[in-house]
Amino acid sequence: MSVLGSSTVSLAMIRQKQNENNWEWHTANLGDSGFLILREGKLLKFADQQQHSLQIPFQFSLSEHPAVIIDDSPEDASFWNGNVIAGDVIVMGTDGIWDNIFIFDIVSLCQDLCEAVANEKIWSDIKQITELTDSLVNTLVEIVHEKSLSSSSHS
Repeated sequence: MSVLGSSTVSLAMIRQKQNENNWEWHTANLGDSGFLILREGKLLKFADQQQHSLQIPFQFSLSEHPAVIIDDSPEDASFWNGNVIAGDVIVMGTDGIWDNIFIFDIVSLCQDLCEAVANEKIWSDIKQITELTDSLVNTLVEIVHEKSLSSSSHS
């Protein structure tokens, strides 16, 4: 029995460099899933989105239907390597996030977390970091959920 379906993907790996506050960030992104990186509250990087045409993102797929010809490979992914440092905020998500919330709104919603992690004293308070992160995630989910139920929103 085979499982049929398709998926976009965004993979990331962080590897620590010699300097303990500097890491290498390696990504592979296929389709319209992705990530953004904020440094000091400003957008540093937004993953390249890949689409064959409108509403048809690059994707891995398995289908028994002969009309389905989308069969992208890992080599089709967009790769990015860069450095992240202590205090950077990384948001990863599917098109459910990126199609429903403008990037500048996500950056704005992340400001409390960005300000908190800029203060090195917070690193000893994992409870506060967790609360800020949970609050951000819950806010993003609520916005996406509301838009998915709205008849005037095109998601």
